[in-house]
Amino acid sequence: MNEAADEDVAIEVLTEGPCQRRFKTIVSAQRVQADLNKNYQQLRNQVKLPGFRPGKVPRSVLEKRFAKDVEKDVREDLMRVVFGEEI
Repeated sequence: MNEAADEDVAIEVLTEGPCQRRFKTIVSAQRVQADLNKNYQQLRNQVKLPGFRPGKVPRSVLEKRFAKDVEKDVREDLMRVVFGEEI
């Protein structure tokens, strides 16, 4: 994780009962965009699509075909990292 992680994430712990806590997490848009960029770059290096040389697939093509998967991966990675830090 990067060094500026503390500035990119705000965590609030809400008490909902004697044994219940709820985490409210806000992640900066810059952090999310950086993670999206990193994941698309990794995908670009790994994917093989007809008509494109390896590593040369335009991001717009990747976004059309894999946007839901990449966004899901970024969301899960951010939740895992942020929750792991808080615990």
